[in-house]
This record gives sequence, C-alpha cells and structure tokens, in this order.
Amino acid sequence: MKRFGLKVVVILAIPLAFPAFGQGLSQFTLDDFLVNDDTGSAEQEYCDVAMNSAGNIVITWNDWRNGYGPDIYAQRYSSSGTAIGPNFKVNDDTGSAYQYNPAVAMDGSGNYVITWSDWRYGSYPIYADIYVQRFDSSGAAIGPNFKVNDDTDTGAISHSFPAVVMDVAGNFIICWEDNRSYLDIYAQRYSSSGAAIGSNFKVNDNNLALCLNPTIAIDGTGKFVVSWIDYRNGNPDIYAQRFNSSGTAIGSNFKVCDDTGNAWPMHPSVAMDNVGKFVITWEDYRNSYYPYDNSDIYAQRYSSSGLALGSNFRVNSDTGKAFQYYPAIAMDKAGRFVIAWEDWRYAAGPNYYRWTYAQKYNSSGGLIDTNYWVHNPLYASLNEDPAVAPNDSTICLVWKDSRGGYAKGWDIYAKIVDWTWAGCNFVPGDVNGVGGITLTDIIHLINFYFDKDKPPCLGSDLGNCWEPFPLCRGDIDGIGGTTLTDIIYLVNYYFDKSRPATSCNGADPGNCWTPVASDGCCLPVP
Repeated sequence: MKRFGLKVVVILAIPLAFPAFGQGLSQFTLDDFLVNDDTGSAEQEYCDVAMNSAGNIVITWNDWRNGYGPDIYAQRYSSSGTAIGPNFKVNDDTGSAYQYNPAVAMDGSGNYVITWSDWRYGSYPIYADIYVQRFDSSGAAIGPNFKVNDDTDTGAISHSFPAVVMDVAGNFIICWEDNRSYLDIYAQRYSSSGAAIGSNFKVNDNNLALCLNPTIAIDGTGKFVVSWIDYRNGNPDIYAQRFNSSGTAIGSNFKVCDDTGNAWPMHPSVAMDNVGKFVITWEDYRNSYYPYDNSDIYAQRYSSSGLALGSNFRVNSDTGKAFQYYPAIAMDKAGRFVIAWEDWRYAAGPNYYRWTYAQKYNSSGGLIDTNYWVHNPLYASLNEDPAVAPNDSTICLVWKDSRGGYAKGWDIYAKIVDWTWAGCNFVPGDVNGVGGITLTDIIHLINFYFDKDKPPCLGSDLGNCWEPFPLCRGDIDGIGGTTLTDIIYLVNYYFDKSRPATSCNGADPGNCWTPVASDGCCLPVP
C-alpha cells in the first residue's frame, strides 16, 4: 500500500487550535539503561534485583550468550547506578546444563546470594536441583556453588522456581517447588556464614494438592512469610504461611484471595516491611474468564500480626479487557510499597505492545500518584517479566526489553528512580518522541494510519516510512486507538495554534478538536 506524505497533510489542514500537553519527563536518578554487556543476539530473560539501604544493587538474569544451555549472569551497581565491573557468570559448571529462574537477595552490608534451578545433574526440563552462590560485599564469590535441596535421590526429583530473602545480618532463606512427595513448597534456612540451619522443611500443610510458584519476604527481626499458588480447593488459590525468626510456623496456612468464584489467581509476590507488615500481590481473573480475557493485578495488605487489612484490592487502574501479568512487589523499611507488572492495555495494532507499569502506595495502603508507565516512552519496545527493589530513597525497576530488535535479541533493562517519580510524561501528538509537535509527527501518524503492515524505517524517508511509537501518542482525542479523527486534530493544531480551545465531543472533527488532559502516560485524566 502506498504511504501518504505531505500532500495529504495540506489537504486535511483546517485551521483551529490545539492545547499544549504534558510536562516533560519527571525526575529520575538514572533513566533506562542496558544491563547485559554482550554484543550479540543472545536472549536475556527472567531477571531479578536486590537493593540494600545504602543503595547498592545487584541484578541477575538468565543468559544465552554461551550458546546451548542458558547460564545465570549478574551485574553489580553502586548507589549512583554506576556499573561495578562487567557482567559475570554465577553458575560454576563448565558444561551445557540449563540454569533457570535466578533470584537474588542482599544484606545490609552489601553481601548477597543468588539462587536458581540447575540441571547439571538432571535432564531439562525435569529433574532440576536448587543451587545457590554466596558473594561478599566486594562481589567476590564465597566458596563454590552448592546444592540447597537435601533429598538424596539425585536426578529423579525436580526442584524449581526458587525465591530467596536475606536479613540485614546476612542470614538467608530459600524456598522452592519440590516434588519429592507430591508438588509441595519447601524451604531451607541458612546462617550468615552459609551454614544450613536444620534441614529442608515443607511449608504447605496440605497433602496431594499442587503447590506452585513460591515467593518469600522477611522483616527486620527475621520473621518471614511464604506465599504460593495452592490447588487444595480444586481450582488455584493464593495461600501463605507466617514463620517466626527461628523458623517455627505461626498458625497454619491461610487463604489470601477473597473471591468466592473461580478467579484463577496466579503468580504471587510478597513483600514485608521492617516491623512485619506485609503485602501479597498476584494476577487475578475474577473479572473475566481464565485464560482468555482480562486478567487484573490484585493485592492484600496484612498487619504484623497477620490480620488482613481490608479486602483484596485491584492495582491496575484500567477498566477494559487488557491483560495484566506477572506482578512483582517490594517494600521499604517504613512500609511504602511498589508493585510492577506486565501490562497490555495498549496492545492494539500489529505489534501487541506490552509494557511495564507500576503503582506506588504509602504505608497505609494509600495511592502515591497513579499507575505509571516505567520505560522511557522514546522507545516503542516490548517489556516483560518485571522485577523491583526499593530502599528508603530510591526504587530500581528491571525488565526484559525488545528495543534492540531482532539483531540484538531480548535484553535486560533497568531504571533507578526516587519515590517522588510519577512515571513517564510526554506530549500526546509527539509521535516520534523528540519533543513538541512538528510536521514530522503528522507525516508519521498519517503513514502509520494508512499503512500499518510495513516495518518502520527509522525516519530516513519521512514520505515513505514511520517511526515506531507508543500507540497512545497518536490517540489525540483520548478515546482509544489512532484514527482519522486524531490525524485531523493534529493537523488543525499544527497549522493554527492561535484560536481558543473548542471541545466538540467528537462531532464534526473537520472543524473542531477535543482537548485531552494527560496523566503523563497517555491515559486520559478521569
């Protein structure tokens, strides 16, 4: 199909006014930055992040740079976001065994541990073990990798999806899925010297029901909570169990999701503050039908004594049929928390855009700002599988990102912001993302509307190509999608900015335009 250029723009130009939108990017400490330092097309995925009170950061992920059989890699950062040395491999085996699903935790001094599922003695995708590696605050490995699960039937039992927490003194706890008897949640405690405290212990108190995807959090005194997906009632629910600092269960397993139907809650994540208050978040289908329609992100707050504070609440603010997936939560010492997730609310069009969104809350569960788009809007990349870690002043958000294109493969990106950062802010109509509304934006928008099926050409020939852009930048009237009406509004603004604003509610788009207020991420303000 022929793309449309300047002649079309002139024909459509009808002089009317248009408002100035947006306020420019809000404050951040360090904007989107690439974490993996390989130069090839290897894929990086399944990231996690830890940050301590001093702002030291460790990011870990799955990495395919060495060919068949992914490895676990990591990168250290100072509190200013400066990389400390290059990426380094965590698993110390030299073969082509698969290593997957890393998780990381850090203590108050900057010592840290990374754990993962490891097939060095198994056969992928079954019969994995859980391995861990300890590091001191300078990043030096303390001893070799060692196995966490203590069953002796090597190679015949599978262990997967580990999660880890570490207290300020360096004691740590790892939990995981374990099928030594059925499919249960097991855990193991360690001292700060890496010595096992007791043996592996089972967390769920039911038998013969699937238990999956554990998550764990710890407070300032060593009390901890584990949450997981549990099928004891037939369909999945989210369950949890509290423990004191000596590893003794406090009460019994309890159900977290309060729906009375089949909400199919999935992928829980838990965080705990310094005094033991905690929040659990998960993916939830109570407003739709699993797995075909509209998953939301829900959460539940708890007091330090384990009492539910209010009821389950929805985190994502959109009310449409978009999917929200894979939430991750983290909390500072004072109880403020942030939830990040993969969001499909702008997944219309040929590229099925999915981006990382986040929402901050104060220690009482009150909203801090609104849902916000995490990655820099100058890049129309896909985002998946976010992770998040805060301290009292900053938040580090990490995700899998496609902006490098097919030549580069999926990468790991991160962003460091402070607690006052309110997300991306830009001008609806700034289609190419370089600031302001220009004739180039109009041409890009026309070319996109009339020919969506061809790839972008990076702006080298404005009359025959368009730059990739977040679809909401072209949603000038704020009613969703990019339509001919949006093009006319943008043309009218560009050719006549002098006349006063007119709101015509979409009637007669050739002679009027509708001003749109933006919250900074292309979401109309209610």
